[in-house]
Amino acid sequence: MKTRYAIETENLRIYYGENEVIKGINLKIPQNTVFALMGPSGCGKSTLLRTFNRLLELNKDARVEGKVMIFGKNIYADDVNPIDVRREVG
Repeated sequence: MKTRYAIETENLRIYYGENEVIKGINLKIPQNTVFALMGPSGCGKSTLLRTFNRLLELNKDARVEGKVMIFGKNIYADDVNPIDVRREVG
């Protein structure tokens, strides 16, 4: 049986201005699993979570490169409405 992923990232890079704060993350979180992000203050946990619901783009200095897929759909594709993403991703 093929594993289905709730969240996947491919070469995810996040910048604040010219400062790269998330550097090439590849992540696969299977459906129906418990997942935790742990790390010291300032390591990018909240930034990563804001990327999953497209709240990061409300910061004019932030830029996202790479793919973020929720149930197989790239949420940063041009045809995806960020408000719809925010309604679906808590």
